Amino acid sequence: MRSAADSSKPGRLFAGTNNGAWRSEDEGKTWTRLGPGIPEGVAEAIAINPKNSAEILLAVNTWVPGKQYVGALLRSDDGGKSWKQLGGGMPETRITALAVDPVNPRFVYAGTEKGVFSTNDGGTSWAAFGGELNTPEVGALALSTKAPARIFAGTRGSGVVETTLAR
Repeated sequence: MRSAADSSKPGRLFAGTNNGAWRSEDEGKTWTRLGPGIPEGVAEAIAINPKNSAEILLAVNTWVPGKQYVGALLRSDDGGKSWKQLGGGMPETRITALAVDPVNPRFVYAGTEKGVFSTNDGGTSWAAFGGELNTPEVGALALSTKAPARIFAGTRGSGVVETTLAR
């Protein structure tokens, strides 16, 4: 399960599970399934725009025979009530992590089984990040908040790799 807390709304939590994506408004006492517009599958990664908590990014992986898991990237601009699919330029692969740049939220990073992909337009178009982060099987992403800005990728087999971000 992946989770995210909304720093601008105390008590609001989001969780991705093997049974979809969920939101709590009361610190986890009760949960509401998110949708419509979210495909069936494993909601494996979730991230909230730190400057606009109504914008939520979600990665859902669906089992496709012959391809294993294939990820779908979605964005909600209304706090999780409705969703639209994103992802031009993303390969057909499992998406395992999401990170939103805290300085410029138009920059978003996605960890996949084929490395790290990035967007500078909020998720409409994506490209392979390359360099040190062109490593397979990224399981976690983190961004530093101090200059120089850095991105860290936790991988399966290569440990933690990092590089400086150009903003």
